[in-house]
Amino acid sequence: MRFNEISNDLSTYIVTVRVMCGNSSTTVMTTIDAASHSQARVLLCHLYGASNVISVTETLQEQGTKVLSPDEQRVKAMSDQAKRLQQQAKQIKAQNAVKKAQNNLTKAVSQQH
Repeated sequence: MRFNEISNDLSTYIVTVRVMCGNSSTTVMTTIDAASHSQARVLLCHLYGASNVISVTETLQEQGTKVLSPDEQRVKAMSDQAKRLQQQAKQIKAQNAVKKAQNNLTKAVSQQH
């Protein structure tokens, strides 16, 4: 057994294939697990025929995401809101400081004339 046979995780691909049923055909969506996009396409070509593989798209899986309970979501939302308000307060203080500096500069220039 090779190291890459046990170390690589399989990716899930969402695929659209054409399936022949008698004289008619229908398009179906399904999933397939494979090590790479090209391996997924090869498997699908073997199963359905190359002309019947319409699309192969890899699904994006977020690693390590934790599902929060409603209470945890509420706490997180409040924490995020507090951070946004703190950032807004900093921006307002900076704007006020700029206005004050502009007023002082205007006064200084008008006093020189």
